[in-house]
Amino acid sequence: MANCPKCSSRQAFLKIGFLSKLSDKFRCRKCNSIIEADKTTLTTVGAGIGAATYPTLNWIIYDSGNPLIWLPIYILGTASIVFWLAFNQFKTVKLTLAKDQNQKLTSDWIKERLEKIKLPPPLPPNASRVDYLKRKYYRKSLRELERIANDPNMTKDAHKAATELIQKKNVN
Repeated sequence: MANCPKCSSRQAFLKIGFLSKLSDKFRCRKCNSIIEADKTTLTTVGAGIGAATYPTLNWIIYDSGNPLIWLPIYILGTASIVFWLAFNQFKTVKLTLAKDQNQKLTSDWIKERLEKIKLPPPLPPNASRVDYLKRKYYRKSLRELERIANDPNMTKDAHKAATELIQKKNVN
């Protein structure tokens, strides 16, 4: 079983089973420490998947006659092999604490990027057309908002929504 070397909490199967040589570090979900997996085990699993799937796919495409008959069997067989190897990796991988606990992981970078994305505020239950348009125009630049506010072809609600967003952006 794959347990954290610091707090001994059991780690998720999908997190451990599909680690690769390129992404061999992850955070413990309980103590938040960075854990590193043994790269020799990870290399063995990747090589096992390649060795098991390539010859079969080659046979299906070039030698089997009708690849459409064998393709579903190949997909199920490959998925079975991949999950079997991932389960073995989950059972046998050796986990150690990373020496540098302050490093940034790919998952940390993704979380930071998602937090930076500005989401428009949710609509209230009794939202008006102006509220809906404010949500629609939320990410527009000041120049685009001014164009909407001054465009005579736009509705009064659009003018009002754009004007309110301009005022809000000018305050911030």
